[in-house]
Amino acid sequence: FKSEDMSVYVKKVHFKLHDSFSQPLRILSKPPYKVSESGWGEFEISIKVFFHDPTEKPVTFYHFLKLFKNDMVIMKEKMLISESYDEILFTDPTPLMYPLLVNAKPLDPTYTQHYQNFEDAERKTFT
Repeated sequence: FKSEDMSVYVKKVHFKLHDSFSQPLRILSKPPYKVSESGWGEFEISIKVFFHDPTEKPVTFYHFLKLFKNDMVIMKEKMLISESYDEILFTDPTPLMYPLLVNAKPLDPTYTQHYQNFEDAERKTFT
């Protein structure tokens, strides 16, 4: 949610949608790393993050998506928005990865927009 340019250290992101979608595997190689789609139902999406440093193993996240109004979804102008926040912690980054991580620049705030207030959630979690 801090909107840093992850493309400095992220090579690509694979989104694996339900097989009923045309092109269920979406591969994105530049920000914003997001998928917009229409449909109805609920299913698990796998999100696999690959790094520029080939010695760093890809990281996989799972997001259970519900394409109908519920407690985890925001309604905005006839759209359902399902956002979640995860962090990747690099406890011992390689010599190649370390400068990529510490030199990531912020993205233009108009480039990415969140509908949930993750800063508020972070504040509530740690106070």
